[in-house]
Amino acid sequence: MAVDAMTSDDLIKTLTLQAHPLGGYFHETYRSTTTVSTESGETRCSGSVIYYLLTAQSPQNNYVENKSDKMVTWCGGHAQAFTVIMANGSLRELVVGPGEGQTRHFVVPGGAWSKARLVEGGTHSLVTEIVFPGWEASDSSSMTQEEAVEMFPQHKAAIEMK
Repeated sequence: MAVDAMTSDDLIKTLTLQAHPLGGYFHETYRSTTTVSTESGETRCSGSVIYYLLTAQSPQNNYVENKSDKMVTWCGGHAQAFTVIMANGSLRELVVGPGEGQTRHFVVPGGAWSKARLVEGGTHSLVTEIVFPGWEASDSSSMTQEEAVEMFPQHKAAIEMK
């Protein structure tokens, strides 16, 4: 069955997705056995890959920052809108999906804060996230919408967008 023909429940079952603590559902599908040294001298796997599903019932709740770069690739369902606040404080807004003016994939640089949301009227959206060097909990931070407004008041309207 094609991804676009599947419901969010079908995707959760078929891809063995688990509830993500910050909203949505995920499943790590690959973690490289090759290791690299980071700028701080830590050893990390060279890359990791997850499926990440947003649904209307389980949206992403917080802004997330990773030390590593993260490539997001749209797989199916509705599009996802992203608000990305770069390490220098500049704002980038984009939509990953199949439509006109949307991109199929993009990279969130390490050190940037990002939050995904379904486009208006969307019920679910599936992406893959490739993190390089690989994702580690110790390399990730999150903050609430209120904390994001406090940290980046110049972007209040974009941060509060539903």
